[in-house]
Amino acid sequence: MIQHMIEKLILDLNGKLTGMFFYVPTANVSIIDLTARLNKDIKYDNMCTAIKKATDSPIKCILAYTDDEVFSIDFISDTHSVSFYIKALNFLICS
Repeated sequence: MIQHMIEKLILDLNGKLTGMFFYVPTANVSIIDLTARLNKDIKYDNMCTAIKKATDSPIKCILAYTDDEVFSIDFISDTHSVSFYIKALNFLICS
């Protein structure tokens, strides 16, 4: 479901995403597992840098980035729509 919403917002990602979300034991926090199939190779560090850079762009009011040790309860008072937790990023290169 979440991938369909993103694909409608970013048309170039249409058909390249899979994902799921699930709730954690807090009132207003959920986790999204999003997988993207990219047309070109990308390095892990470049991905992290691009996401961190986006937090200083016009979408900074909705996107946060953290590399702190966090738990679901840490996000209860977070006002961002999306908090990117770098330590949860799994990077798999398939050929």
